[in-house]
Amino acid sequence: MDYEWDVFLSYKRHAEWPAWIMKHFLPLVEQWLSEDLGEPARIYWDHRDLEVGSDYPLEMADALARSRVLLPLFSKMYVRSPWCRTELGLMRARETTCGYRTVDNLRVLIVGARLHGEDSDFADDIRRMQAALLSAYTNPRMAYEKSGDLSDAIKTLLSPPLAKAVENAPPFDAGWKAMAAEAMDHAFEGTPARQAVPPGLVAA
Repeated sequence: MDYEWDVFLSYKRHAEWPAWIMKHFLPLVEQWLSEDLGEPARIYWDHRDLEVGSDYPLEMADALARSRVLLPLFSKMYVRSPWCRTELGLMRARETTCGYRTVDNLRVLIVGARLHGEDSDFADDIRRMQAALLSAYTNPRMAYEKSGDLSDAIKTLLSPPLAKAVENAPPFDAGWKAMAAEAMDHAFEGTPARQAVPPGLVAA
């Protein structure tokens, strides 16, 4: 078993976010990340509704475990979502296990973008994970000219550090799948998992 995806897109499913991601954000990330990687980028994103009794948690766990990097789209709703916090916490735990995001090792596995909210809405950990501020470009009905500004922001601010993180990802560890499966299952059931989300991810 090995990596299947370069990037796992983590976001809060709400209202028009899926439409904006599909119409505007994802095509541009695929475009510029593929250019920066020198090959087609493999990006996992899911826009299905959660279904009780489905294999959804296991599918998401497998996809996250087999992704090199997490791309979280931060908003106040994101950091207050147990599901999103689980995805973020799992990749943050991987960074810690691999010795990433330290004074001596500046490699990271989480490269985020902020879609909504102010600096004061997010803890220091979140702000340090943010590579791009995209809140000015999140209207699903925005005109073509505004879409060009979004493209420039992704090209210059988000894609380069995202590509670097993909290229610097550690060797795949099969143990990540079991850890993700347990955490996702507990998040799906609404109960706390033994794999705790690292402290400081959400502002008090």
